[in-house]
Amino acid sequence: MLGTEALAAPPDIAEGGITYTLHQNSTPSADEQDADGRIAPAMNAADNRYKNLSDLAKQITVYYAPRAYTAGATSSETCASATTGRR
Repeated sequence: MLGTEALAAPPDIAEGGITYTLHQNSTPSADEQDADGRIAPAMNAADNRYKNLSDLAKQITVYYAPRAYTAGATSSETCASATTGRR
């Protein structure tokens, strides 16, 4: 059981964040449209997580790769997103 004493505030963490560029096909297929619609919310969720938990600050280039079955990234800060589940 907690006592009546005040709890210490958590330490301040410098706010970080991820900015990203999602490269999209100028005439996307239905599959590409679906993937792009999933990538942006996922990247925004990652950005919100890092803003709250880390002082990480990165710029990432993201693109949809139809033949990639998982997301991947390299030290060059380029991320290929996964397919929508087809093999």
